[in-house]
Amino acid sequence: MKKIVLIEDDKLIVRIIEFILQKEGYSIFTANDGNEGLKIIEEIKPDLILTDIMLTYKSGLEVISISKKKNPHIPIVIISALRKEEINKVKSEIADVKDDLQVIKQLMTQLLSKGSNV
Repeated sequence: MKKIVLIEDDKLIVRIIEFILQKEGYSIFTANDGNEGLKIIEEIKPDLILTDIMLTYKSGLEVISISKKKNPHIPIVIISALRKEEINKVKSEIADVKDDLQVIKQLMTQLLSKGSNV
């Protein structure tokens, strides 16, 4: 079973995403702040990371930076309620950021179907 780490501080969003992904057969590990997320990532070595940008203790950008250094093979998808202008700023700081929900769903499917080398 593919493992996904979801780092999000909004409990309703966590419940919705967790419900949808578990229904699709994924194991979901949740964290509500950046430090907790990094700890879980290090412990379970997930197949995919979903993270918000606006987090406590460590921001999503810090989580991404640290994760990419330690585990460059793990794909990361940003989920955020940032406005379009703010997303564009994030895109300029991080390569391969996607912000369209259909694109994100397709991307997750592709990333998780790559097999055991993901």
